[in-house]
Amino acid sequence: MIMYTNTVIIADAIIISYQGNILTVSPEKCLQDEKVLVKMQNLSPGSDVTLTSHVDDGLSNIFFTYSHFRANEQGNIDLSKDGSMGGSFRGVFQMGPIGCLKAGPETYKYYRYINQNVPVPMTVKFTVLKGDGPFPGVVDIMGVSGTLFDFRAAQLAARGFVKKPNVAVIGLSKGCDLAFSMATFIPEVKAAICINGLSVNCLKPMRVKDKVIPMAPESDPSKITEPEPGLLSTENAMIDPTAWPECQIPIETADAHFLMISCLDDKAAKTDEEFERVGSILKNHGKDNYEILKYEGGGHLLESPYSPYASASYSRVAKKALHLGRETLISTSKLQKMPGKDRWNL
Repeated sequence: MIMYTNTVIIADAIIISYQGNILTVSPEKCLQDEKVLVKMQNLSPGSDVTLTSHVDDGLSNIFFTYSHFRANEQGNIDLSKDGSMGGSFRGVFQMGPIGCLKAGPETYKYYRYINQNVPVPMTVKFTVLKGDGPFPGVVDIMGVSGTLFDFRAAQLAARGFVKKPNVAVIGLSKGCDLAFSMATFIPEVKAAICINGLSVNCLKPMRVKDKVIPMAPESDPSKITEPEPGLLSTENAMIDPTAWPECQIPIETADAHFLMISCLDDKAAKTDEEFERVGSILKNHGKDNYEILKYEGGGHLLESPYSPYASASYSRVAKKALHLGRETLISTSKLQKMPGKDRWNL
């Protein structure tokens, strides 16, 4: 039974992380009971990609599919011949991206797609993503800048819909010890990316059920310098974490993976030795769930390549600018070569 006969399917090809790729959907306009053929060409031979399709029913309800494919020796994928390796459907199903549409994460899970506004065609957007997504949700925690930031939301959401149930967390500066804590005490957190920070609880006591982890100061005020008026440097003021054992987060109990990133041109904190110490704690407890990366030329605020950089930034807490470090060309080139750690299998 055909519920509507004036359906139009329009391909909106978005290729991420590939150059010279071609996504074709033919015909671009058709009736609902007609097949469409989706092809992907000029991919790297043997590369894995994820094809997603998205539909809005006009009432702000989103429906989507995702399916994983592997390019053949010619770098091509043809949905009429090549089977999905998993996702919303498995095997050869040419119309899978349409026939398997299900309610998205923000839509009531038992809704089904119905085009209730018949004069308006159904528009399906197809997207090709590098790798096996969709990926777990990411909690992004900044430091003590004086407020909450969510400026990387679009960047982190660019890989498609969130996959439940696991979560990853990114912690920078003060957010680093919060990331260690979340990965230790919250079972759903399966990966923590800890950047330029400590593994001891800082600045505020932390209550975990009936246990309280006391706070350590993040820096020694007597060692904070002012290299020029209005600019503070805490490069040599970071505390010795071993002097605060009662504030140590019990990371050895965590059922999660840790990626620790230390930037060696950081003018706000020196964390390379701290992360080596964390690695020793985990290793001494028989754990191998960690990796440590060190980057010459990277400053305190490690960002993605080509992001506008700042060697200093105003701190609402200190009421002055904080020296951050970072050399643009070095930082960008290093980040370009950074392994694809954002796609851990959680």
